[in-house]
Amino acid sequence: MISVIMGVYNNEKTVSRAVKSLLDGSYSDIEVICVDDGSTDKSLAELQKLAQSDKRVKVFVSDKNYGLAHALNEGLKNASGEFVARMDGDDFSHSDRLEKQMRFFEENPQISFVGSGAVLVNEKGEKWGERMFPERPDKNVIIKYNPFIHPTLVFKKEALEKVKGYRDIKQTLRCEDYDLVFRLYAEGFVGANLNELLIDYYESENSGKRHSFKTRKNEFFVKRQGAKKLKLGFKGFLYSLKPILLWFLPEKLYEKMHNKKWKK
Repeated sequence: MISVIMGVYNNEKTVSRAVKSLLDGSYSDIEVICVDDGSTDKSLAELQKLAQSDKRVKVFVSDKNYGLAHALNEGLKNASGEFVARMDGDDFSHSDRLEKQMRFFEENPQISFVGSGAVLVNEKGEKWGERMFPERPDKNVIIKYNPFIHPTLVFKKEALEKVKGYRDIKQTLRCEDYDLVFRLYAEGFVGANLNELLIDYYESENSGKRHSFKTRKNEFFVKRQGAKKLKLGFKGFLYSLKPILLWFLPEKLYEKMHNKKWKK
């Protein structure tokens, strides 16, 4: 069985569509574990309706907004499946996504987690680009950038348990998935990507506004620690500086450079 873990925070307009896209998929042996992370809108009411209509939906509630890493660890703690998939409350899983990923595990037993490409959609639900990463990224790719789209991933649960899930500390805020990838590779677990577009992934075309100096500093912290774990030496240190350097780029220039890679 696959346990899909989803941290939900103020997604009342999209979470029902997100969860139903999983429930209606071709791979039915799933449970969808939704952790409402202190939402102030009607997200929890939407989740409760979903749970009432389909017993595969499990809802857990935090007493305040703790952040994504905490919510996902709560989901992982309550997961029953041998595999753990990710999904966000504003994304959409294509109908054959999980089926294709499980088939990949059968054919590639040495792989511990697998992601895919994604269709990029904006606030209006309009497609503006596509993102695809290398099929077999190694540590020399990982130090440059995170080559996995977090909500596309399916993990072997044993791998997540070995590294004790997500690190819920202030230095990994908005980088918790990248930090996880470094720690998985450091323990000998290897990931892969399917060269297919298997989810619709919400990302604003104004993504530069998501980053503050604090989040760039966090990315530096994650890269620096990850480079040490993977024994990447001076090259690792140099790549660790990239987030700090990006902070000094004008916002519009960063967005233009960032979006150009993915525009379709």
